[in-house]
Amino acid sequence: MFRFFLITKHMLHWLWMCPYTANT
Repeated sequence: MFRFFLITKHMLHWLWMCPYTANT
């Protein structure tokens, strides 16, 4: 369960950062 949380957190962080990295 903890691993799933880490994966979800990582994916959400990547999706949140994606637009910023794409614009730059």
